[in-house]
Amino acid sequence: MRVFTQLSVAFVFSLIGILYSCSDKNKNADTYLAEAQTALQQGNYALAKLKIDSIQLLFPKAYDQRKSGIALMREVRMAENKRNITYCDSMLAVHYAQLSDLQQKFDYIRDDRYQEFGEYYPKVYPYRGSLQKSGVRSGVGEKGALF
Repeated sequence: MRVFTQLSVAFVFSLIGILYSCSDKNKNADTYLAEAQTALQQGNYALAKLKIDSIQLLFPKAYDQRKSGIALMREVRMAENKRNITYCDSMLAVHYAQLSDLQQKFDYIRDDRYQEFGEYYPKVYPYRGSLQKSGVRSGVGEKGALF
């Protein structure tokens, strides 16, 4: 009788273990995916990326959720890139106005025979006539290189 109860208890615990191991562990992956989608809609791209990366790490066997996460990551990156491009375009207008003001303080010199790109020299350069001579001087190339 005692052996029978021990076997019964062992059988019940193993049955509970099997049922628990077969339960849906990917439920939480769906929660992470929904939170990432909400973060994307709110414009919180860093949180959306974090949630998607968490799905990859915490639920390696949740293949459907991981696949959806990869597609959502593409959307997050696309939205982030659009935001960055919009910001850069707005900053270009501001900085082009500053550039035209700064260019008034420099002379642009380029010899078409020898130079593909010109050079900018400050108008306050003390030896403006000495540009044709050898010597030490400073300036800025057309591509932005200081010399």
